[in-house]
Amino acid sequence: MTAFTAALVSNGEKKAVWDGYHAGKPARVPVMLGTNPRIILQDERLNIKGVTFRQYIEDPLTTLEIQKKKQDYVGTVLNRYTDSPVGPPERYAFNVCWQNTFNAAYFGAPLEYRGNQVPDTAPICRDNPDAIFAAVDPGKPLDNPFIRKALE
Repeated sequence: MTAFTAALVSNGEKKAVWDGYHAGKPARVPVMLGTNPRIILQDERLNIKGVTFRQYIEDPLTTLEIQKKKQDYVGTVLNRYTDSPVGPPERYAFNVCWQNTFNAAYFGAPLEYRGNQVPDTAPICRDNPDAIFAAVDPGKPLDNPFIRKALE
């Protein structure tokens, strides 16, 4: 993890940008970055344990570790270039992360892990697209195998 370094714009200046924005009198457009755990998992300098996407998605403790590391990295490094405060987060936010496979997996598409890339799903119901609606009962989400696995 990179050591904390000074922000290009102070946290006070960043707050002023957001205060003006929320008041409807912005001095400029606020700068933000949208990031996800790939910034940790796919960078050998940050992913020193070599955690894979499979481990990240399937092991809850690994998920928490990588999400915390990502939030620390964003707060102390990437936020130097945005209008978000620089420094460790005041509180961490964790979530179940399926890397854009949730909808397909919900309807029965198997997850596929290819190298250290984000997981993908195999096509299902290619020959009969309407079969996807018979695959699960949306009224009984807890009977869905994917949801049951997610709740384990």
